[in-house]
Amino acid sequence: MDRAAPAPVPAPEPSAAAPTAAPRRVLIVCAGNLCRSPMAHALVRHHAARRGAAGRIVVDSAGTHPFHPGGPAHPDTLAVLAHHGIDAAGLTCRGVVAEDFEQFERIVAVDRPVLRRLAAWPQRRARLELLLHYGASGLEDVPDPYLDGRFAELFALLDEACAGLVDALLEPAPEPPATPSS
Repeated sequence: MDRAAPAPVPAPEPSAAAPTAAPRRVLIVCAGNLCRSPMAHALVRHHAARRGAAGRIVVDSAGTHPFHPGGPAHPDTLAVLAHHGIDAAGLTCRGVVAEDFEQFERIVAVDRPVLRRLAAWPQRRARLELLLHYGASGLEDVPDPYLDGRFAELFALLDEACAGLVDALLEPAPEPPATPSS
């Protein structure tokens, strides 16, 4: 008695939603979390949204010595952002906490003194770097407009660097190193 070959099993239907990578998480830090880091925070959000990647990048800002915890960003920071049509909702002054070094893959400092303070924290996993390395200004340190009132110049400097940071965050995350087989 001849048996018919079994019917081929159909391939599973591809799911409508392809698996997505975990969002990239970045914390931007200045000294007081009043001017520079809140402006950069808003600009990273803005550039991510413009690139259609708002859900793929999680950004926050903090200060090593927060000026007014729980308070808003500097009024001139908010005014410059509004002038350029950048959403400043949710910018609240806070300090860096130990959990930040575990929750964020990158912690981006606005200047070298802030970077040194961050590097002194024990048990940190996050990658530490300078924000202006993502721009073409040739500078390392973001000037503090709290001291000189140059908020418009700050915007131009940060806008370019934050666009570069978003570009870097949208690159595929590096694969973790392979574990040697035993």
